[in-house]
Amino acid sequence: MHSPTRARRRQAEREAERWGGTPPSDRVRGLPGQAQSLARIDRPLLDRIEALPAARQRETACWAARHAMRVAGLEQVGWIAEAPAAADAARPLRPLLTEQGGAAAFNRLLSDPEVPRTTVAFYPDPRVFRTQEITEMLQQAAAFPALIALAIEDPLAAAIDAVYNAAIAHGDERDRFLADAHTALR
Repeated sequence: MHSPTRARRRQAEREAERWGGTPPSDRVRGLPGQAQSLARIDRPLLDRIEALPAARQRETACWAARHAMRVAGLEQVGWIAEAPAAADAARPLRPLLTEQGGAAAFNRLLSDPEVPRTTVAFYPDPRVFRTQEITEMLQQAAAFPALIALAIEDPLAAAIDAVYNAAIAHGDERDRFLADAHTALR
């Protein structure tokens, strides 16, 4: 029979593995979206984002979305390019980007001939995807959720989702982007 102490210790170990260290605050743990994913690739960055005031979290979301759009070549696509500027100015995003979690915008992204088509390496987390195979993904599809994150009302959730998706959109340059994010948040 297992002792309650041993069971609690195992539970704490699983939580630490899921969160890349000591589990974060209840606030972060309760967020929908990419908090756990960001924790797995850069736990100190997650903690740094959480510690920011709300206005800086919103700025961080905009910063990350701009980087994602730039690396994926989406900043030149008219209907996409205007969104970060609207978010910076605290104007609402177009309904296309906000309704149904941006599903219509994502479909447009995939069918618009003006959208570039490039791929980046994707390194799936084996704890999530049960594989260690490196695969490729459409860079624009990886970057676009960073833009959709700007529609999230909670600045903390918006910043976390935008930063995580921008990091993924950078593919093999992910670590450089994460280092830039740490520098930008100083």
